[in-house]
Amino acid sequence: MATPGQLVETTAAILGIPRPTIALFDRVLAEHGLRSKGGRGRSAAKVNSRDAAHLLIAVIGSSMSGASTKDAARACKIYASLPISWKGSWPENFPMFGLPALANLPKKHSLVDALSTLIDAAARGEQFEIPPGYRRGIPPEEYDSAGVIGGPFFRVEFQGPRPWVHIIADVSSKTPRHFNMARLFYFDRATRGREQGDLINEASLSFRTIRALSLLAKDT
Repeated sequence: MATPGQLVETTAAILGIPRPTIALFDRVLAEHGLRSKGGRGRSAAKVNSRDAAHLLIAVIGSSMSGASTKDAARACKIYASLPISWKGSWPENFPMFGLPALANLPKKHSLVDALSTLIDAAARGEQFEIPPGYRRGIPPEEYDSAGVIGGPFFRVEFQGPRPWVHIIADVSSKTPRHFNMARLFYFDRATRGREQGDLINEASLSFRTIRALSLLAKDT
């Protein structure tokens, strides 16, 4: 992949967050062994898709729990380790959306496994696609970036402070859900029970973020 600096630059640009803030998150992750390290010159660190996934999770997970940047490692570990919950997941439909890698994840895996797999798959050419039967003359990138109401979409959606995440592709039609949706749901009942309060925070990413990070992965 690219250097830590390039990862910070790309993440800041795609999320619309100041670069110094993302750099602080990156530094905390490096200090806690959650980002690849290296020396200088030819031995300088090269980040990988897992590093990119950890940085995304740290930034979003911290905002979900109201944690400061210095607590980013804790937030990252909590969200990154969320296990797959097959109850409420429909991975078999992801190939319909151009994302077969998400349908072939191991039976036991965590959120960071799924996100890093998604970034690597996008670097190999997998892209979110609208199934032919649902296209209405609008290119996938316009649905994806403009958020067309009622149109097909791909999202990675986070909720906190009681953490859960799902990766979802949906055509938003009136047909039965299991025919028009692909979903992976990440949830840990034990972790969720530790957080208190009724203030619910939500955040989501589109495939634009995955695509941007995948361009760095192509440098590997």
